[in-house]
Amino acid sequence: DSWRSTVLRLMLQEHKRDLHMVVAEMMESNNVQTHAFDFSSKMKLIHHWKASGSFSKVADLSLLFGKQFEKVGFCGHSIRLYKEALGMWQKEETEDSKAISRTDGMENFTAADAELNIQLYISMGKAFATMQNGAESVKAYKEALMVLQNCSSAEHIKDRSISFPIFSGLYVAIKMGKIEQDEDCSFEK
Repeated sequence: DSWRSTVLRLMLQEHKRDLHMVVAEMMESNNVQTHAFDFSSKMKLIHHWKASGSFSKVADLSLLFGKQFEKVGFCGHSIRLYKEALGMWQKEETEDSKAISRTDGMENFTAADAELNIQLYISMGKAFATMQNGAESVKAYKEALMVLQNCSSAEHIKDRSISFPIFSGLYVAIKMGKIEQDEDCSFEK
């Protein structure tokens, strides 16, 4: 009986993911993402892609919509989008209800996953900097650098210019005094 309930639960979860994918595809076909300013529809679209388990779609849309919100001064909404997308990778519930960090398993990232994670952290760092929140900006840039340095598939990222905004953001943080240096200036090395 427990075997049957487990199989049914797994089938139901797969069916839910498929339904969310269909709804998201339908919303995209109706060009929801091209509306000039419809935060609710954009969040619904991202929610459906997230529920379908498509990290790349969630990340791409979060980056697209986040930049649109930043242009009109809504950096807080942008940060919310970036955090939601990154949340797909950061926490995962296990069978025994213990949360594990998915970034600990960066060896499972593809180059595209690593690049999207880095882009999300960079965008979040820029948005925090725009909001004059230097501490959070530094955290985001450090996370991007951590993914770049510790993810084995990051070496397969074709566009190496992705690292420039990380170092640019950290350089500004050092010059503004948001990062404390040790005697050896090891952070700059």
